[in-house]
Amino acid sequence: MDLEKAPPPDGAAPGGCLAAVIRVPVRIFALLVLVPVRLAWDAAAGGGRFLHRRVLLPLGRGLWLLAYGVLVWPFRALWRYGCVPTGRVLARLGHVLFVVPAGWLGHGVFAPLGRWLTRACAGLGRGVWAGLSWTGSGAARLGRYVGGALARSGRAVWSGVSWAGRGVRGGLARCGRTVWGGLAWAGRSVGAGVSWAGRGLGAVVSRAGRAGWTGVSWAARGVWTGVSRVARAGWAGLSWAGRGLGAALAWAGRGVGAGVSWAGRVAWAGVSWAGRGMGAGLSWVGRAVGAGCAAVGRFVWAGCAAVGRTVWAGASWAGRTVWAGVSWAGRTVWAGVAWAGRTVWAGVAWAGRGLLAAGSFLVRWLVLVPALALWRWLLSPLGRGLVLLCREAADAVALGWRLAGRVSNAAGRLLVRLLRWTFVEPVRWAWSRVLTPMGHFVRDEVWRPARRVARETLAAARHTVRLAVATARRTVRQTRAELRAAVFGGPPAVTPAPSREPEAPVARTLGSSKTALTKD
Repeated sequence: MDLEKAPPPDGAAPGGCLAAVIRVPVRIFALLVLVPVRLAWDAAAGGGRFLHRRVLLPLGRGLWLLAYGVLVWPFRALWRYGCVPTGRVLARLGHVLFVVPAGWLGHGVFAPLGRWLTRACAGLGRGVWAGLSWTGSGAARLGRYVGGALARSGRAVWSGVSWAGRGVRGGLARCGRTVWGGLAWAGRSVGAGVSWAGRGLGAVVSRAGRAGWTGVSWAARGVWTGVSRVARAGWAGLSWAGRGLGAALAWAGRGVGAGVSWAGRVAWAGVSWAGRGMGAGLSWVGRAVGAGCAAVGRFVWAGCAAVGRTVWAGASWAGRTVWAGVSWAGRTVWAGVAWAGRTVWAGVAWAGRGLLAAGSFLVRWLVLVPALALWRWLLSPLGRGLVLLCREAADAVALGWRLAGRVSNAAGRLLVRLLRWTFVEPVRWAWSRVLTPMGHFVRDEVWRPARRVARETLAAARHTVRLAVATARRTVRQTRAELRAAVFGGPPAVTPAPSREPEAPVARTLGSSKTALTKD
């Protein structure tokens, strides 16, 4: 006696008696429903294959050939037999009408004309170069004269500027010594003496600056007047020379520019030297003023620092006292607030734990337990039953489809055999046993003799017609010759000329013999 439940055999479907009860009716129903569907599906598939192979493919090929013949072939023929020959003719015509005349024109007209123009331009260039070289030599001599005059004028200007610079330097030196003495005396009296010395220094510097500026402006006006006069003279000469040719004017202008630039550099050197002397004097005065101001600033800074340290000490003591009071008050307030917060938090936490416990109890017995019971005793069995039903339905549909396929194949083979026994075999037997011997008999005994007689009859008639036509042609030709001879006279008789070629020997026969015994 087996006390344990035996496991199901391998390959057995799970589900037990319920699955077996559901499986058989579902498979029977699926088979009854799917057999007509499978038969209709196989018939439609066979009809579709036949339609595709016997109708659609030939129709598509015919439409393709029609489209090719209507749309493609005419354009290809037009291109091959129309456009290409026309293009070749046009290319040949263009070559003959344009390329050949253009080549002849280039070789016969433009090339000799270009060579002649090259020679003419070369001769003209040589003549122009000779004229320019002669004009350049004259302009060079004129430039040397103008350069000498500008050099002499520049030396005179340099001497005037150097004398003016020496005077300005001496005046600035004396002014600087006087200012230094005034500043030393002003330094011994700090207050009003500094202001008085500043006013005196400003007056002296302004007077010295006006004197220096007057001298520099006078020297500059003299330099500008001399340069302008020299430039006007040079410009008059260069304008006279420029009326001859522009190139000579440019060359002379470069010489004049060199002289003027040299004079300008000399004048700028004098002015820069005077400016450097003036700058040295002013910098020395500025250093002295800066030293006095620095001493005054240091004294004022020491006083301000002492006052600031005293004020900072008082402010720091007052701040420390205020900070100590504020910090003590803040610690007292913080302690009270912290105690109140801990008390409130303890109450809120106790209330929250109670509410959480009550909510969890209610959720468990009102939601979770009913939901678990519903899932365990209703939804899960129902779901397993639905899954089993769906699986059995799918298996039944698959099995029914396979069985319907077998039934469809058997029905198709039966129909093919019936068609073969009822139509194909009788037709084949009639063709091979009746129609083929009858056709051979008709071909051998009727068709071939009739065709031979018809061919001989046609050949005889054709020969007779040809002979009649030849006879008629000969008769017409003889009649035309007789008429021509009767109207215009017959042609002279032509005697053939004797031939010098040896005659061909006559063939020997039984009646002709060339021997001595049988010769006649």
